[in-house]
Amino acid sequence: MENQDLQTLNEENFMVDQPKLIGAIDRILIKRSLAKRVSDVQPMTGPVGIITGAQWDKDTGTLTLAKADINAETKKIRTEFTVEALQDLESIYKENFYDVLAHYLVDELVYQLDDSFLTMVKDRASTKATLSFAGADFDNSLWAVGQSISITVNKGLADLPISDNRSPLGWAIVSSNVASLLAGTLNDSNSEGLDDDSPSYLGRIAGVEYYIDYTHPNDGTDSVIFGIKGNGYSKGSTIYSPYTMQWIDAINPDNGEQIFFLLNRSGIAINPLDEKMYNAGNGVSGFLGKFDVDLNDLAIFK
Repeated sequence: MENQDLQTLNEENFMVDQPKLIGAIDRILIKRSLAKRVSDVQPMTGPVGIITGAQWDKDTGTLTLAKADINAETKKIRTEFTVEALQDLESIYKENFYDVLAHYLVDELVYQLDDSFLTMVKDRASTKATLSFAGADFDNSLWAVGQSISITVNKGLADLPISDNRSPLGWAIVSSNVASLLAGTLNDSNSEGLDDDSPSYLGRIAGVEYYIDYTHPNDGTDSVIFGIKGNGYSKGSTIYSPYTMQWIDAINPDNGEQIFFLLNRSGIAINPLDEKMYNAGNGVSGFLGKFDVDLNDLAIFK
């Protein structure tokens, strides 16, 4: 069906106003998506775009620029909404219809975007030494374990090549066991937590925002991935590049019924300064780090 004036119509003149729906999705997505929360944002103007990074050399006073191509990937969400279901939602929620519909759609979109982001950072982060704990030393002070993890993250961030160019914040993504240990440290960090609607958001410790990796396997291993949080455009470890988002309708060829899709086209990449200045094409990022956490000697994990 042809889309006119950015509105989707069916034969009964039911309308979904795309600008209102997409606006509601964007408002929710920027608060809930891990990829969008920790990355700089550089919009794309076409399916293949260009992202940039910039860094000042403090010794020479020169500005280094780097750029790289980025491709938009399509995330498709097929809904099971019927026209009647959408009409019912509109009748029930009235002026809140678009916010309610957006929440239904964002849940799946966040999962798809963040899954791609987590796959990228896990594959590319440079591996640091495993952090281990002797049970006799730490069994009676799990708070100290959390503090040790936090200190290791901050030291790792300071060692990243981009750290001289960094924004004030870092980020870390941790397995659920590590998150449980950090909870005690978070309780002692006063009011450092931010208003973050990401389902995986844990809180902030010493300038680092922590998120839980719900995709981490329950296989007896634990890990931490960390990077620099973006300043909005070009100083973070990762870049999120939105291109287009569309709500479209189609006809199911199997039964002739109308079906609805949300199509999101966007790209996620590591800051191009990394490729130009630090990783020399070896595939390992100097702007991301990771380390395993060995908790097996702690009595609580035996």
